[in-house]
Amino acid sequence: LTRPRIIYLSSVGANLNSLDSYERRKAQDEALMQRTPGTDVVIVRPTIVYGPDGGPPQQSFYRWLRLVKRGHAYWFGEPAWANYLYVQDLIAALLRAVTVPPGTYTVADPLPMREFLTLMAEETLPRTLPRWLGRATAALGDLSQSRFWTTRRYRALTNPVCFKTSVELLRAGWEPTIGHADGLARTRDWLRQEQRL
Repeated sequence: LTRPRIIYLSSVGANLNSLDSYERRKAQDEALMQRTPGTDVVIVRPTIVYGPDGGPPQQSFYRWLRLVKRGHAYWFGEPAWANYLYVQDLIAALLRAVTVPPGTYTVADPLPMREFLTLMAEETLPRTLPRWLGRATAALGDLSQSRFWTTRRYRALTNPVCFKTSVELLRAGWEPTIGHADGLARTRDWLRQEQRL
């Protein structure tokens, strides 16, 4: 008989020791799922997911996209990776998760941050700024309780970590079929239709 299977959508940041409550909760949920008796558990850990009609979790990404489109595309040098994933590519990975052995799998479509920012801005190259200036202005954003430019956002733009998709998912046939060029274009089109860009 085929064993029941749970496919749990987690986060690449899931960590019981994280300072972020969302990441801690995801790690707690993973542990709970893995204790389910008589069940095969597949945990899918995507990087940051974006796309049209994303609801409240996507508002920060949409604000960032609007700022970039208005000429506020800043790059602070290498190494820096954009660990994002278009929503339809995530859905395709979840469908592939039905076929892989039980385990924990990362799903990612990494791109160097400068390339990602260029795609966000529709081919306009981002302005290069020194890292000390990024850190200083982000600290001021923290003090003023900025909705966007904070130390957390600065760290995201200078993240040296590149997440890669688990080999087992690649062997199962998953690859990003939409990708960032089309994914960002579809997201911008939706925002324009909603008169939010």
